[in-house]
Amino acid sequence: MRAIVMDEQSGFALADVSEPQMNRSSLLVDVRAVSINRGEVIRARAAGADFRPGWDFSGVVLDKSTDAGPAVGARVAGYVPAGAWAEKLVISARQVAQIPEGIDFNRAASVPVAGLTALGAIDAGGNLVGRKVLVTGATGGVGSFAVHLASLSGALVTAAVRRSDKECRGMFPKGTQIVSTRGGLGSVEQHGAFDLIVETLGGKTLGQAMTMLVHAGKCVTLGVTDQAETTFDAEQFFMTGTASLEGFVLFRDRKTTPAEGMTRLFQLMAAGGLDIKIGLIEPWENVEAVAQKLIAREFLGKAVLTFGEKSGP
Repeated sequence: MRAIVMDEQSGFALADVSEPQMNRSSLLVDVRAVSINRGEVIRARAAGADFRPGWDFSGVVLDKSTDAGPAVGARVAGYVPAGAWAEKLVISARQVAQIPEGIDFNRAASVPVAGLTALGAIDAGGNLVGRKVLVTGATGGVGSFAVHLASLSGALVTAAVRRSDKECRGMFPKGTQIVSTRGGLGSVEQHGAFDLIVETLGGKTLGQAMTMLVHAGKCVTLGVTDQAETTFDAEQFFMTGTASLEGFVLFRDRKTTPAEGMTRLFQLMAAGGLDIKIGLIEPWENVEAVAQKLIAREFLGKAVLTFGEKSGP
């Protein structure tokens, strides 16, 4: 069996690995497509040689040793803490959801980690009908899901992007306020204050965001793809009263099983309400080049790696 592993130069490469072994309550999945996220690229490069990266995947159930979960032959998607970028996976039934008709393997593979992370942040905001929501890093995987989910929740959504609003308009639902932040997050202040801020960048952006909340508003921070350390105006923050800052990590903080959350997202996608754009689809042999483009922000939206002829509908 082949899988993507880290080489001695902290690059991605295909290698022969041992076949996965099933246990008493698992599914064996034939992988058809995987998505690639900024966070896992950064983590994998830090892990070094022989590490097997990969979170998201989609594929077909080949075998199972449990009555739970989708049947043999079902199309499924899910995520694991590491090792998803392989031809086969053994996984718990609660970690996968069945893919509805009309959603191909590529779209399905883009959902698990980015979609569930965004869903966790939006759920943390409570009832968003008529509320103002700001999403930073909105052209990334998590950001684009968050914009769509906030819009579906009835919020008035501002998407903060680093490109021109014209470049990004096709990514977001009608009615989204798109604001370019090339000059800093200050350009979105006129659209606030915000009831919920979904913050994906960290650093200076997070510091500015924390001063743009309404009384009792909430900022949910999801990542530090720009910078881990931040400073903020403490006086301005505490003058908003009970405004709060909350961190959300999918692998630690999810409130339901992955299967339940992904089923919610797939139902929205199947109904046409969650039209997430995939910015790049490449064969998995091109993983290193795709990783470099992702880190350099050379495209908008999600990146998907396909497994040869297996990646069709």
